[in-house]
Amino acid sequence: MESAYRTWVRQKNKGVKSVDLDDLCRELQTALGTAKWQRREGESLEKVEVAKGTRVLATNVYLGTH
Repeated sequence: MESAYRTWVRQKNKGVKSVDLDDLCRELQTALGTAKWQRREGESLEKVEVAKGTRVLATNVYLGTH
């Protein structure tokens, strides 16, 4: 994503027509969407793991095994 962004900035600064930058723009939008999706998935997994850890800890304390 970073290399596509740098290329886009370089081309834009050179005065390349907007139409010619469309492919790079689409590539950047796709990469950003993927990064956002991966972040959300990671946050969801983290919440599940925290919840599991909390349940296990609470069960261990309740059973007197902790």
